[in-house]
Amino acid sequence: FIRDAFISDLNKNVLLLKFSQKNRDAESKIINDYLEKLNYNIIELPNRKNMFAEGGEFYYCPKDKVLFSGIKRNSIAGAEEVASFLNVNELILIKTNAFHLDTVFTTIMDHSGKLCAVILCRDLISKNSFDLLNKFSELNNIKIINIPPIDSIGINNKIGSLAVNNFSAPGLLISSSKFSEPSVAKYLNTKEIKIETSPVSQFQLSGGSIHCLTNEL
Repeated sequence: FIRDAFISDLNKNVLLLKFSQKNRDAESKIINDYLEKLNYNIIELPNRKNMFAEGGEFYYCPKDKVLFSGIKRNSIAGAEEVASFLNVNELILIKTNAFHLDTVFTTIMDHSGKLCAVILCRDLISKNSFDLLNKFSELNNIKIINIPPIDSIGINNKIGSLAVNNFSAPGLLISSSKFSEPSVAKYLNTKEIKIETSPVSQFQLSGGSIHCLTNEL
């Protein structure tokens, strides 16, 4: 899973993140060596108490200068440091009990790269976070598409498809599964946004999917 160890400003600068679970620190070293060979400018998240962040908790919208951040495996201080590194105008914190934000939420960008919608599982996001997202969407004309838990991590003993854990790019979504919620495909068709599916069943056994397996440089 290459997503969690770093985040890029898409301009040759990379911020190495710090895991809340220390047994994953070796991943950062591997990624650091790889990025050095590609001649990226590498900055490290400051080594301060209660400052940690993981890439699966973030969705960065560069054209809108907006950063969505989960706060399950991010500390607020870590999320704020990443927002500062990316020089965003707005940081939106979302609380969920799910492993990472990317298991319950994703962005949709139109062909110009502008954020036009978000897909989320309202059942798995706190009420205060949903209210914040709803206010943001109304102010910025962003559509909210609600999906059932089966398109996310599932609920009770029923495992979800993790369709929401996808790679989001201008005019494109790449997912491991089709959404069961018909409003997703209907909205994507109206915006002429293409959705591709690529099954990654073996990786899903470890709790991750397409978003976890990709990262933007």
